[in-house]
Amino acid sequence: MGFDPENVEFYKNNLEGFQLELDQLHLELRETLGGLLTKKVMVFHPAWGYLFDRYGLEQLPIEHEGKEPGPKALAELTELAQKEGIQVIFLEAQKPTETALAVANAVGAKLVVLDPLAEDYFANLRLIADTIQKEL
Repeated sequence: MGFDPENVEFYKNNLEGFQLELDQLHLELRETLGGLLTKKVMVFHPAWGYLFDRYGLEQLPIEHEGKEPGPKALAELTELAQKEGIQVIFLEAQKPTETALAVANAVGAKLVVLDPLAEDYFANLRLIADTIQKEL
């Protein structure tokens, strides 16, 4: 049976409600991110892999394997950003900004902060998708 058989219906109802909320969120995110003309998104840290893969976006990370780029890699990133017409670089609230700022300044892009660790999962994903759509 389970650990709490008296409350099986309660758990089932909560699960069904949660699944419906996830399905609704997916539809909203698909609509918000699905029609973007730009599919390549420059980010400071590659924290967005699952989200971007799910909605057809490609993240171009500045940081690799937890390390900021050296001078050669920074020059290559700047060249890539120019080639791809990057207008905005997304970074997390928890990360330093000096390297992202250097790339942004070199290509005339702006920095936009997103928070992958915000407490309200559903509201945060909506905010992230809306921000990406607005900025791209």
